[in-house]
Amino acid sequence: MKRYAIENLFGIEGLNIAWYGHIIACGMVLGFALAICRCRKTGINKEHIYDLAL
Repeated sequence: MKRYAIENLFGIEGLNIAWYGHIIACGMVLGFALAICRCRKTGINKEHIYDLAL
């Protein structure tokens, strides 16, 4: 019996992407977008956030 209904979201031969990896990546992108929006409201230079993200 499998532990999860879906073990891998998708994959290319030898490279499998797990479903939780996709959720983590979406959270990182949404956090970055939120930080950019907050920079606009507070007047902070958004180039600092770009440097921090990289």
